Amino acid sequence: MSGMSPFDETHDAERRHSTQRLRSGTMAEEEDRVFGALLGLAIGDALGAPLEFSPVRYGSTELTGFDAALWKKEHYNRFGLKPGQWTDDTSMALCLADSLLARGGFDGRDLRLRFLNWWYFGYCNAFGFDAERPVKHSVSLGGNIWLSFQEFVKHKTESGKEMYQRWILEDFYGNFYRKLEKYGIKQPRFMDQIVRNIDWASHSAAVYLFGAWPEFYHRYDAPDEREMEWFEKKYPGWYSHFGKFWESYKRCDDPASGSFILKELGRLPGFCQVCQFPWIFPRPDASAGRRVLKNGKWVGFCSSACEWIYNREPDHYRGFKGFYDWCDGWEFSDVVRDLGYIRPDGKTLVAQPTLDMKRMWTVDDLKACDYIVRSPMHDDPVITGDRGDELVSQDLL
Repeated sequence: MSGMSPFDETHDAERRHSTQRLRSGTMAEEEDRVFGALLGLAIGDALGAPLEFSPVRYGSTELTGFDAALWKKEHYNRFGLKPGQWTDDTSMALCLADSLLARGGFDGRDLRLRFLNWWYFGYCNAFGFDAERPVKHSVSLGGNIWLSFQEFVKHKTESGKEMYQRWILEDFYGNFYRKLEKYGIKQPRFMDQIVRNIDWASHSAAVYLFGAWPEFYHRYDAPDEREMEWFEKKYPGWYSHFGKFWESYKRCDDPASGSFILKELGRLPGFCQVCQFPWIFPRPDASAGRRVLKNGKWVGFCSSACEWIYNREPDHYRGFKGFYDWCDGWEFSDVVRDLGYIRPDGKTLVAQPTLDMKRMWTVDDLKACDYIVRSPMHDDPVITGDRGDELVSQDLL
C-alpha cells in the first residue's frame, strides 16, 4: 500500500499507544468498534477508489481481483491515486471524528473549518504528505463541498456557475446518473429549467438573504468594487441586474442612516407553498413565481416545477404554514424578536449587514425604520413570469 494511515495526523506517541492497544486487544468494546469503523472505511474507500466514475458494465469479467496494475489501467483511477490512498469519503469522516473529539459534540463551525483545511491544505487527506502529488486538495465529489467555501476566498478563480457545471452537471450527473438511463433512471423532468437558471439563481438568492438580513443568522460583507467587476466578467450583464441592489445595500448599512434595505426595495417577495423559496428565481425582474386559484384559495409557487409537485400531492402541501401565515402585518423588529435573534444585551441584533460596523444595529434601530410585513397575496394580479398574468383561476389552465 502507499504507507498512508488515518493516524498520520497524530503525534508519534499517541500513534504508538493506539497501535499497541489495537494489537493487544486491550481496547474497550465501544472504542474498538469506533476504530474498526474508521479503519474499515479507509480500507474500503481506498480499494474502491480506482473504480470511482468508471463505466458501469454489468457482467464484465475484466476485473478478477485487485492488484497494483488496476491503479494504472486506462479508464480507471480517474483522480490519480496510489494504492492505499483514500478519497473524500474517508477524509471528511476523519474531519468529523476529529471535530467531535475536540469539541465534545457536534460544532458546525469547527467542522466547517476542518473541511476548509482539508480541501486547501491536505488535512486528513491520504496524500497531504505525498511529495509526488502536485496538488493536495480533495478529489471526487468533495468538490461539491468546496462550493460552500468560496465565501472565505478573496481571490476567486472559478465562478459558481463554472463549478456547478463541472462538479454537478459533468461529474455527478454526467458521469453517474446519465450512465443509469438505460436502466430506467431518466433525466429529471425539469433539468433543462435548472440548467437555464444557474446563471442567476445564486445571485438572486443573495439579494434575498442580504435584503432581509435581520431575520437571518449571518453577518457578511457586500461585494466590493473588485468583486463586482469579477462578477460582471464571469456573468456578463450581472451589474445591470444586480448592481443597483448592492449599491443601495451599502448606503443602508449604517443604522444612523435610518434606512433599511428591505424598505428601500419595497417589500419581501411571495413564498412558494411547496419549497418555501421566495418568488425571485431565476431573477427578481424575471421571476417564474405565480399565484393560482386552487379550490377557491390562492396558492403561490416559485416555479412550474413546484406547481407540478403540488398537483401530485395537494393534500400534503395544502396545510403548510409559511412566513406570511405567521407574521403578515407584523412590524419587522417584532419578527426578529420572535425569532430570538437578539444578543444577550437584549437589544443588539445577532445579524449585521457588514463585518466592520462602527455601531451595530439594535432592535430599536430596526423598529425606527417602521417596516411592516405585508403578503403580496393581498395584491391585485400582476405580470410575474413565463406564463403572463399568473394570478389566474386553475379552471382556466
